[in-house]
Amino acid sequence: MAWAVRFLFALLLSLLSSSAFGGQLYWYDDDRRVVIHERTYDAVSGVYVYRFGHSSNAPKRQLTGNIIVKFFAASGAGADSLTGFQARYSITLVKKLPIGSGYYLFSAIDRESSLDIANQIYRDDQVRFAYPDWLTLGK
Repeated sequence: MAWAVRFLFALLLSLLSSSAFGGQLYWYDDDRRVVIHERTYDAVSGVYVYRFGHSSNAPKRQLTGNIIVKFFAASGAGADSLTGFQARYSITLVKKLPIGSGYYLFSAIDRESSLDIANQIYRDDQVRFAYPDWLTLGK
């Protein structure tokens, strides 16, 4: 009986120490890995709210479902390349951003999947950086 209590306690601790995604949540801001310290569900708005810092003063943010991608200059900006890129990550091109060469805004299947997809895209050899589009809600 004591082993069962220890097992359940260990299981509870492991569930509390990891996210529902099987590990630590994070995203990349250029080459810096940003750890998400808090993820809570807001039942009023029906979306998850995130905090990147331990402090209660850290701003609250939510995912928009969009992903901002910067391609390296010599790769990925042609129509055929963009079509294949969209198919590979199950994303849709929203628009080319008017801030320079190779910047694009894509839409993910839904808000929550945009975080994982942005992290996958970040590791693509054609991409300089990719990150989810965040909406800052305040403190």
